[in-house]
Amino acid sequence: MVFFIFRRNSLYETVKYNRKGCGGEKDMKMSQVLDCDAVNCIYNKDKKCHTLAVNIGDKEPLCDTFMAGASKGGFDDVIGGVGSCKVSECSFNKSYECTSTGVHMSIVGDHVDCKTYHKK
Repeated sequence: MVFFIFRRNSLYETVKYNRKGCGGEKDMKMSQVLDCDAVNCIYNKDKKCHTLAVNIGDKEPLCDTFMAGASKGGFDDVIGGVGSCKVSECSFNKSYECTSTGVHMSIVGDHVDCKTYHKK
């Protein structure tokens, strides 16, 4: 069984899980999207990301979750986290997880980049 507990006022989300054979519960940290200036994204409200998780790039640190649109989606009481990071050259990437305490996202041309990206 897998379950999640989100602390809304912490710097980053706490995820708890209990898996058969794992020996109990373990705390893991999910990097939070601290701010995002992609105001045309459906998940952006007041320069904050309101989807449960974003996925970051492959070769480039771009936001794969970005969707331009006039209507708004996501959850008002959720601040987005980094679900996965596929940029192997980023110093914060460990086994496809972001180890930064938080990321900054910004419009670059026609896409959104993770500005916390730091080359190894």
